[in-house]
Amino acid sequence: MRNVILNAPVESGQFMSLKDCGETSFASGAMGRGAAAGNTNGRIIAPFSGRVLTVFRNAMEIVSNDGIKLFIQVGDSSFYEEACKENQQISAYQILAYFNSNRIVMFTVKNDSEFGDITFELNGQNYTINRQDGGSNRENNSSQEEDGMEGRKFTILGETGSGKTCYLLGMYYEMTMSVAGYTVIATDPDADKNLTLRYERLKNKSLGGNRFPAGTEDVQKFNFDLQYAYEHVAPFQWVDYPGGFLDTTRRDISRKDYQELEEYIGESAMLFICIDGENLTGRGTRNKIRKVKTRCAKHINPYLAELMNKHKDDGGLPPVGILITKYDLCADDTDPEEIQEIVTEAFESLFEGEHNQNFVAIIPVSLGDTLQDDSYQGDLDPLNVHLPILMGINFALIDQLHYGKALIEEQLQTINEAQRYKREEENRFFLFRWLAPEWDTDKLAEIIAENKEYVKNNRQVAAGFKKSLKRMNRELEAIDMIFVNGSWLDERGIKNFWRDVQSIADYNF
Repeated sequence: MRNVILNAPVESGQFMSLKDCGETSFASGAMGRGAAAGNTNGRIIAPFSGRVLTVFRNAMEIVSNDGIKLFIQVGDSSFYEEACKENQQISAYQILAYFNSNRIVMFTVKNDSEFGDITFELNGQNYTINRQDGGSNRENNSSQEEDGMEGRKFTILGETGSGKTCYLLGMYYEMTMSVAGYTVIATDPDADKNLTLRYERLKNKSLGGNRFPAGTEDVQKFNFDLQYAYEHVAPFQWVDYPGGFLDTTRRDISRKDYQELEEYIGESAMLFICIDGENLTGRGTRNKIRKVKTRCAKHINPYLAELMNKHKDDGGLPPVGILITKYDLCADDTDPEEIQEIVTEAFESLFEGEHNQNFVAIIPVSLGDTLQDDSYQGDLDPLNVHLPILMGINFALIDQLHYGKALIEEQLQTINEAQRYKREEENRFFLFRWLAPEWDTDKLAEIIAENKEYVKNNRQVAAGFKKSLKRMNRELEAIDMIFVNGSWLDERGIKNFWRDVQSIADYNF
């Protein structure tokens, strides 16, 4: 996948993020990956040779000879005049439009999913949007269903032997048989066979301690599809990192590996951290905190602190799920309040800060109360294995619905504006229209019909997402350890939290 380097479509100005341009559709990524320029001199220029595709009000779309589609829009312009027309061939640096100077100009690559990194150049300035950053990797006005939740990842970290792999096997096996109506299917038949065979081995009591899988030595990725009543809900990818991956003394982990992990976390709907329930056994909270710190948190904490500091201005960490694996080992020794205290102190970087916006949920999970008895003859009887997956998908659905809301509102606004221009154009005198043609009423009618179809499709997709979100919220009420807005929630606070989450599902799309 090739990277793209383009001149900015303006002659002067300073780059700025689309998030700062004041236009929801650009800031949300609905228009694709791109940038904005402020303090401009009032002229749009062609950054390449190619053709004008569409000219509309204070915007246009052009395409290069090698297929790069660039959408350009001038914001807050009381004057705008095109110096080109649709289907016109253009040359690099040709003037395409004039407008009032000092206006913000936004520009995005509409077919950004076809390219890797996109870099714009302007008078010695460079502005690069990486493939995993910003934008939507979709063409403008595509339906939510096309965008779906492709690439939604769940990244999982933990100490060596914490049970990450066992959890994955237990989760998959149980959810292939359906839990609370939900089913998980591996999209790769080989992965399905691999996971099933490993779980069958885990069930085999005759193997004793050898029934448990070896720890993960390499990064493993599994693609799944979540279904409800055997109807598609959402795809997701499970990214499992080796135990102790963030141990800085490991010589087999390169800086590139760390950067890749940062990218995965940035793309993740949820980050999971496994704490071995064995660390929470015995008496004495201080002793348990010490075990969690020295065995798990000491390697993960510095990385999370660095990550939060680096991304504090663009959303920070994704929601975090702390999985207490092998919960059966510590259930009698450690109650929920003590678990919250231990996690808060062991992973203090997640909970510090006056304006802490991190979401953290603690979910105890187990594959069976007697699984690790003295002879390893216990039965498999999974507990809560479906909740982490449903919580991750829940946040993905919320993001998708917020995006859908902005997209539909943008499309409705386009319809209203096009209808207004069409009415004005139809009321103009025929002679004046012939002397000074301005709008093509057929083109406006086409834009209206096209956007009405987009709205219809997106409303249908949103309805399915809303239905799934409501069902999931009922299941997720079982999670009673949630930290949000700087504090741990009590029972009433948790109910209010899920009520607030429900508001997006109650929004009339």
